[in-house]
Amino acid sequence: MWIVIKYKKKEQNFLFKELKEKVGKDIKIYIPKINLKYFSKKNIKNVSKPLLGDYLFCFHSKFQDPKFLNMINFLKGLKYILRDFICSQKEINFFVKRCNYYENGEGFLSQDFFNFEKNNQFQFISGPFTNMVFDLIKKENKFNLKCLIGNFKLTVAGKDNLFFPV
Repeated sequence: MWIVIKYKKKEQNFLFKELKEKVGKDIKIYIPKINLKYFSKKNIKNVSKPLLGDYLFCFHSKFQDPKFLNMINFLKGLKYILRDFICSQKEINFFVKRCNYYENGEGFLSQDFFNFEKNNQFQFISGPFTNMVFDLIKKENKFNLKCLIGNFKLTVAGKDNLFFPV
């Protein structure tokens, strides 16, 4: 059974260690991450960021027992466990599988993860146009996008630049 945990980022290693001690070594911990590229003073900086901020997913069969959940509720580094996760197992499982499907070889989510078929306005989160909002004109192929930034029409490599709907 999957649970969703909000954790303290500075105490993440303590939490992982204590979870493995209390639950067992066969626990699955999943944190979807994205790799952002920033241009700073003529240098490209790579930054790895968790997609969901300070939330993570844990899977183990012991999580079905409410007494066991109460026991791990006070682990160092854990803020709280989201409630009503029992009703949302189908959605959590779907989300984790979708994240795993769109991970590249390095374990980061690719741009294809973000569904941009329904929207037409996006914001770059990496690359030379970081934090700029653009209108999607056309998706030329799997890797190139025609977009409009202000009055300028551009063709951008969607493979190297991450963006999300506004």
